[in-house]
Amino acid sequence: MEAQRANYNASKEAKIATLLEKDALKRAQLQDELSALREELKTRRTNRIQQLSEAISIADSLGIRTPTSPSTMTAATHGGTQVIRTEVTNQETPLYFMGTEALIAERDALANRKSDDFVEPRIAEIQSELAMLKNNREVEILKEREGEDLYLANLAQLREEAARLKGIKLDTERLRLVRLDQPALESLKPVKPKKAMILALGLVLGGMLGVFIALVRSLMARSAEQ
Repeated sequence: MEAQRANYNASKEAKIATLLEKDALKRAQLQDELSALREELKTRRTNRIQQLSEAISIADSLGIRTPTSPSTMTAATHGGTQVIRTEVTNQETPLYFMGTEALIAERDALANRKSDDFVEPRIAEIQSELAMLKNNREVEILKEREGEDLYLANLAQLREEAARLKGIKLDTERLRLVRLDQPALESLKPVKPKKAMILALGLVLGGMLGVFIALVRSLMARSAEQ
């Protein structure tokens, strides 16, 4: 049972770590997307301001203060002559026909804008997703789970085995850890010292030493005679 609990706890911790890591990765990806969108919107606004400034310069040189169109300007140049003109074109009307008043107002509004987030709906979606990632409900449930034994694998078998082990009665009085085969007997002869062996070794070593001394004396005598 304890081993199963340890395995379950390890599995739960691994699952929590995996969920948190997944949330962290998702959060980082959303932050990157949000930064990229804001940078793109900022670039668009800067480009639009430059276009407006150029159009203001052109409109001012042409004397266009209020919104007009090419056909209106053409009719005005003919004086009192009544001209009926119909234009069919797929080309976009140049920006400077909006007039300096409208162009300056739009440029100033863009220049004073503090945030472009409201322009892109995706930014609101990203912010909503980031807010949801602040709390992982699955992780909270795993951490606050009670009665975790119910989630152990093979719980019924484990409980049955635990009950069986508890039912085993062990009589410690009859339990013998050591069995004596036969009693120890006292030796009739001393184990040490071995006198016969010592005597034999003494005779052998003494004889060898005597022979060695005799040889040495014989060699010394011969050397003296020479």
